Amino acid sequence: MGMNWTKEQLQVITSRGKNLLVSAAAGSGKTAVLVERIIGRILDPVHPVEIDRMLVVTFTSAAAAEMRGRIGEAIDAALLQDPENAHLIKQASLLHHAQITTVHSFCLNLIRNYFHRVDLEPNFRIAEEGELNLLQEDVMAEVLNRNYETASEEFLHFTECFVTGKKDDVLKEMTLKLYRFAMSYPWPAQWLLKIPSAYQAGSFEELEEKKWMQSLLVYLKQVLHGLCEMAEQNLALTFEEDGPAYLTEIAENDAMRLARPAEQPDYKGIAEQLQKLTFDRLPSKRGYEGSEEKLERWKDTRGAIKETVKKLKEDFFFASEDEMLARLSGMYPAVSEMVRLTNEFMEAYDAKKREKNLLDFDDLEHFALKILIDEETKAPTETARLLRQFYEEVMIDEYQDCNLVQERLMCAVSGEENGRFNRFMVGDVKQSIYRFRLARPELFMEKYETYAAEEEDASAVCQKVELHKNFRSREEVLHFTNEIFYGIMKKDLGKIEYDASAALYPGASYEACRAMEAELILADSGDEMLKEAQMSDPVRLEAELTAARIRRLLRTQQVTDKKTGRLRPANYSDIVILLRSFSHCADTFLEVLEQKKIPAYAASKTGYFQALEIQTMLSFLRVLDNPRQDIPLAALLRSPIGGFLDEELALIKALEGRAFHCCILEPQPGTLPEALDHKLSVFLQKLSDYRDLAAELSIYELLYRLLEDTGYLRYAAAMPGGRRRRANLEMLLEQAAAYEKTSYRGLYHFIRYIDRLQKYEVDYGEADVTGENADAVRIMTIHKSKGLEFPIVFLCQTTKQFNHMDARSRMVIHPDLGAAIDYIDPVRRVRSATLFKKAAARQIDLENQGEELRVLYVAMTRAKEKLILTGAGKGIRKKVEQTALLPQRELSFFLRSGANSFLDWVLPAMAARGLSDHIQVWDTADFIEEETETQVKEAEGISELLYRASRADEAADAFVEEQLSYRYPYMAETNRKIKYSVSELKHRAAEALFEETELLERNTRKERQGAAEETVPYIPRFAGGETTISSGALRGSAMHRAVECLPIVQLAGNEHLAKELEKQIRRIVSDGHLREDMEPLLQREKLIRFYRSALALRMKQAAMNGELYRERPFVMGCTADEIDGDGSDTMVLVQGIVDAYFIEDGDIVLTDYKTDLVTDEEELVRRYQKQMQLYQKALEDNLGKRVKERLIYSFCLDRTISIAI
Repeated sequence: MGMNWTKEQLQVITSRGKNLLVSAAAGSGKTAVLVERIIGRILDPVHPVEIDRMLVVTFTSAAAAEMRGRIGEAIDAALLQDPENAHLIKQASLLHHAQITTVHSFCLNLIRNYFHRVDLEPNFRIAEEGELNLLQEDVMAEVLNRNYETASEEFLHFTECFVTGKKDDVLKEMTLKLYRFAMSYPWPAQWLLKIPSAYQAGSFEELEEKKWMQSLLVYLKQVLHGLCEMAEQNLALTFEEDGPAYLTEIAENDAMRLARPAEQPDYKGIAEQLQKLTFDRLPSKRGYEGSEEKLERWKDTRGAIKETVKKLKEDFFFASEDEMLARLSGMYPAVSEMVRLTNEFMEAYDAKKREKNLLDFDDLEHFALKILIDEETKAPTETARLLRQFYEEVMIDEYQDCNLVQERLMCAVSGEENGRFNRFMVGDVKQSIYRFRLARPELFMEKYETYAAEEEDASAVCQKVELHKNFRSREEVLHFTNEIFYGIMKKDLGKIEYDASAALYPGASYEACRAMEAELILADSGDEMLKEAQMSDPVRLEAELTAARIRRLLRTQQVTDKKTGRLRPANYSDIVILLRSFSHCADTFLEVLEQKKIPAYAASKTGYFQALEIQTMLSFLRVLDNPRQDIPLAALLRSPIGGFLDEELALIKALEGRAFHCCILEPQPGTLPEALDHKLSVFLQKLSDYRDLAAELSIYELLYRLLEDTGYLRYAAAMPGGRRRRANLEMLLEQAAAYEKTSYRGLYHFIRYIDRLQKYEVDYGEADVTGENADAVRIMTIHKSKGLEFPIVFLCQTTKQFNHMDARSRMVIHPDLGAAIDYIDPVRRVRSATLFKKAAARQIDLENQGEELRVLYVAMTRAKEKLILTGAGKGIRKKVEQTALLPQRELSFFLRSGANSFLDWVLPAMAARGLSDHIQVWDTADFIEEETETQVKEAEGISELLYRASRADEAADAFVEEQLSYRYPYMAETNRKIKYSVSELKHRAAEALFEETELLERNTRKERQGAAEETVPYIPRFAGGETTISSGALRGSAMHRAVECLPIVQLAGNEHLAKELEKQIRRIVSDGHLREDMEPLLQREKLIRFYRSALALRMKQAAMNGELYRERPFVMGCTADEIDGDGSDTMVLVQGIVDAYFIEDGDIVLTDYKTDLVTDEEELVRRYQKQMQLYQKALEDNLGKRVKERLIYSFCLDRTISIAI
């Protein structure tokens, strides 16, 4: 059955012959529509398009694969209806070659086909991020060294301005930061050259024409108009019935005076008026009988106005015009040198990558651009013209996340410049949350504002369609989201007006269910009762709050089953917790949820390098590279690998009294206790051996060897969370393998490689060993959740402060305004603000706030049925009370731009839109109530049973007693194994004899010196230890193996037996039949006595007749009664290996060798009676011959013992 498409969706699917921009709101089915459009074009009965002549670009490989799969399913379905259709058959074959791809894959394919156009070698390689970081660092060092050697006056002035200590890291950071920004532009060198022009102005009037000055003027006017609105609100408040009427004149003066700077057309006019602006003193309120609450609100508003005016003066009017001009022009030489240095680095870095035949992702885009567009003329190349003719349509998914380079690429292969409008762009600017990756949502907005809707101009070649029906969420979720964003997302902040055309409208059908309203649950960490309950930490408090609400949801909440469409009780897996970032709080949430017995896992991309097992192995590698590092060395020694106690390390340091690494690596003779000195010597020897290995092995081989030799992989697996720890270590091995594929080699560079990954926060996240299908609460970042949906969403961290680092750094870079820095006088060592940097920083702050608005939108639109926002912090309760008093009107730019957290937007918006009844502020009583209710529910089952028991009659009691006292008649069978080994049965028999023989054996050991059992010290392969193992088992294995491998024909009855025996032992050792470490354990005299025995001569004769058989395995079935003698007829399997048997006069002689330490024959017979019986049964059943003798040769007693049949 076909889909019921909306009118707008059908327009998207069927529109042809024009550029189409689709603004698809969250949950509007944009992917389904995009796929349907592609299918429609392929199956078009009039003008069908070949699938490989469509370029479909998306931003993730997963999305491209999903799209390809859906298209393939549609083609297959069409083929079922018309299996002879040649066009469809061709499309099915072309699908695998179709350009349904990511931007970078498209670029890579283009470069591989046209590499000769840009002078690339065809065997280039895409470099890994860690390798690129190392390469950048090396090239930067070369560039700086070269400039230090040249020591030009401009370079030295530049370094004097910015290098404040002995290190020049700041120069590297500034250069790399500027380089990375430049690479987001189509022609980076040209963008860089424009930067110094911002610092050139002959007059202040010329300065006012600068782009950054124009943006500052817009901001100042917005703030001043906001202040005027606040002053007008205060004036209106004085006219209210119980308002502060005695302040009317003051309010009028305030409004009038604030209007003057707001009316000024330029910076100079605003500056003059602000300098004149004063505020009257407030008169006494004596005799005032109006509302105290309104008076306080009036005073708070006026205080905010005065504070804002003061800050405006400090930030943007801090010096005279001449001084501001002088500061800017004074930094022109330093900025010009910075640009030159960045250009030099860019050229050197490119040259180094070409030398190594490497490309990075920026190179993919820029080389693709060079193939398509001439850098000098900006005209399309011949390649671009061919591709324009080839591609019938260019489709771009997630268009709001495009950058300028990607936009030029898509333009180059579309026919727009030739009058052939064939671009299809779909996205949602409200979900553009990748500004940190230099995405440019302005590209989307520019088209959104200039493209016409069909109803406005049906003939327009550039049209837009808005999909605003949401097929994901319940109406309650959509209503709440709309109300919030009506209030806070405006053109002046967020670059889009959230109005009726941008709002979400319900398109999904849900079964009616109560308690689906959105909630905002807060807790005040400053609450005294919560402090006493040790719940004053905001993060932990919010985690406790979230856990409590989850437990209540699991008792009462219903959600819609995805398969049946009917309501069912909520599960843990229906719930997701969204965090703005994982740092400092994800672990706390996991810990609290675990304490509350709520299963949860975090889809983390952080924490890998902080994991204990990874830190330990990295410390090991650092010590192998350079042992003279105290912290890594101490970490290694304290780890299970080193095995040193804190007290031992303290003793070493205290007795030596030198630097820690010297105490360890160069201990003074005779200063340490003997045992500790030996332990340290073993450690140092092993360390020396591994350092030698590090020079020979690859990093992967070295790491693997370390993990195997030390047993640390197994140790980590046995720790709490062992599965994850083992997976982390295996991931480290994978990273070592990846490193081996780079252009770097050796341990030193591998450590640098890992250090760079950590420095640039390229964290892989701890290995995830929890399946996504597990019934557990998921914890993830908002960015990770984009494109996903969940029945119940907890949006936490609403009180988390926004990150302002971009606007607070030494150099702030705005994509349009350029790079701004403070004024620095290197002679006087004075730093002063520049108006340019203040303006750029404020613009960055505003755009960051716009990004945060979009992040909030993405988070709230993940919810399908239930949305719960949470937050905790000091002063929350007062904040809620003050916000509730705000009038229900539009929120001013001043209020919205002053927000520093999600809650600063959500609270006022809820008050302004009449949603204050959705707010809860929990206190101690709420937590106690929830905990009590949980415990009551858990105890409810027990209480019910006790109640029923107290009212039961005698007949019921008797019935229950009968049922509960039932005993399964075959309980013994449930514990019985279905397969036994003969050795296992032997041990069971031996255990029965153990107590009576233990004392006798101990005395015998002392008496029998020749057979005395030795103790062989066992030293672990890395660090040594105190453990010892018995040599009895080792000696027994050695003797058995020797008798099995030694040739009985050459040895039995040999006149020169001792000499021949040594010869044959050497042979089986050299041939690998006997391990070298077993050879010293062989008791030659015992072997000689055996080979001189009558049994050996009989075995020799059988061997010469070809009827001697050694080490023969068997498996047989028998009843449990034959094993345990308990009368059971259950069939069990017995497996074992017969040491030897031979055929003599047509019958079997069964032989077994024993090295047990015994005093008489009877003891051996008792121990092995059952085993020999089983061997006999196995041989007779399998060979069909009779066993005439059962013989044991005892190496302890040096004789053959016959067991009666």
